[in-house]
Amino acid sequence: MDKDEDATEPVDFDVSVVLPAGGCGQRFGCDLPKQYNILLDQPVILHTINAFHRITWIKRVVVVVNKSFLPFMEQLVQDNCLDKVVLVKGCSTRHRSIYAGVKSLVKGEDKSSVVVIHDAVRPLIDETVVKKIVCYAKTYGASGVTRPLVSTVISPDDDGLLKESLDRSRYCASEMPQGFQLKVLQTAYEMSDDNDFDYGTECLLLAMKYTGTRAKLFTGPDNLWKVTHRKDLYAAEAILKEQNISVQVIFSSCPEDQDLLKTVLSQFRSKMLVVKENESSGSVSCNSAVFIYSHITNSAISENTQSVLKPTVDTNVTMETVLKPCIIHVCNGRKLNSEDTFEFMRIIREMTENFPDSLSFGILNFNIADYKKLSDMVTSLIWNRDSTLSGQTFVIHCNKNNRI
Repeated sequence: MDKDEDATEPVDFDVSVVLPAGGCGQRFGCDLPKQYNILLDQPVILHTINAFHRITWIKRVVVVVNKSFLPFMEQLVQDNCLDKVVLVKGCSTRHRSIYAGVKSLVKGEDKSSVVVIHDAVRPLIDETVVKKIVCYAKTYGASGVTRPLVSTVISPDDDGLLKESLDRSRYCASEMPQGFQLKVLQTAYEMSDDNDFDYGTECLLLAMKYTGTRAKLFTGPDNLWKVTHRKDLYAAEAILKEQNISVQVIFSSCPEDQDLLKTVLSQFRSKMLVVKENESSGSVSCNSAVFIYSHITNSAISENTQSVLKPTVDTNVTMETVLKPCIIHVCNGRKLNSEDTFEFMRIIREMTENFPDSLSFGILNFNIADYKKLSDMVTSLIWNRDSTLSGQTFVIHCNKNNRI
């Protein structure tokens, strides 16, 4: 295969994924296994499953689960309509669990020609990398993705004294995903002994050891690490936000507010947020956040807000959404009377009740001159996405020297 062929070659053969998820996560420092900890309102494992589930040419996703978490996973699969997912009871070690997943594929009527092995605690998945893996596995029998070592590897002796140092340039870190022809991985496991199953961790080595298959390796992106420690959840959250937050801007065509619009857009872009501008008040396309600035001055606020937000929420909320849709509606508070103000607050609360799978925030801006304060608040709400604050209306007052 030419080095660039995988980028254009269609995947016209069966591909399945096996996700070993039976580990207890001892290094994570939590009683709950790390794959079930919450990342952006979803268990880590659900992010990983969805990343593969949305790839159209992947036929099935086998999740190997500790038996004590089978009921939880069955409910998770049902609630999220994951029709590609097959649950298999896990075993005592990593290789035994992967083998259980492989055997479930062999027993099935549709025998996959390629199987991808991936960790349930690696939620950052690039379809381009997965495609390269499966195409190389189809050609070479096995494939793996690597990353350069960032630290020098040294070896101590029995007394804790330095014994040797390895040449870092000659080695690399084995990462996931890995791909195999199903018959190669099946044969490797059938020939493995108890020592392999109990202490081994590298599937590519088993394929070479027992079938003579030398995996095709290539260097992958720097987001292939897995969630190992609690701090990794924060890094994963930041990366997922950067990759998935885009903002749809609906702004009234009012000359006096053009400076405000420029400030808000500049603030979005400084946070690495993708921005789409739209001056109409109609429904918007699917995005992870919607920023609306309007000049509603009477009781028509309810009808106007609902007409804009309802199609937005209906379009955005899908079972495979990485981030909950976030809707922020800002009104010029100086142009609202008391009745309209309370109506605006009611509508924001109502949006949260009617659309629990989205986040809704309102801002009444009485300090029109302070563009930066408003843009800071909007950006903070979009970036932090605190679900406990959904349905709240925030008020930006005038400076103390000014009167409302």
